[in-house]
Amino acid sequence: MRRLAPLLASGLLGCASVFAPARPAWPAFPDGHFMHVGGYLQVTGTGRPARPTANETQARSEARDAALLDAWDRLRGYLGTLPLEGGGSVGGAAQDDAALAKTLERLVFAAQIVSTAWDGPTAAVVVRIDKAGINSALGTEFR
Repeated sequence: MRRLAPLLASGLLGCASVFAPARPAWPAFPDGHFMHVGGYLQVTGTGRPARPTANETQARSEARDAALLDAWDRLRGYLGTLPLEGGGSVGGAAQDDAALAKTLERLVFAAQIVSTAWDGPTAAVVVRIDKAGINSALGTEFR
């Protein structure tokens, strides 16, 4: 009987994970600027220089900066729409909770730049963020 108890306990623990509620899938993306790549969420931002520039280097730099701001804005918007288990959204909860708002801001600005490309005056910047990091920071459990 002593040998049987640990075996039964381990079997029950294994069964508990089978009967646990399934984790929800990541919500649909709002546009073609998002994609799943392995354990990462990638976002593409595009931008152009705001005004005529003195030279090509300055124009490319300003386009890149505008594209990065666009990617961050898209990422912030998507993360804000993520539903919370108790109801509501991350963005709605962040309006009432300064700590959550700061965490959301930190997540967005910590996104890693993957690539930058230019096509004439337009730049495209791809940033990525770890899905497990999003779940951990926001208290969500998307798969």
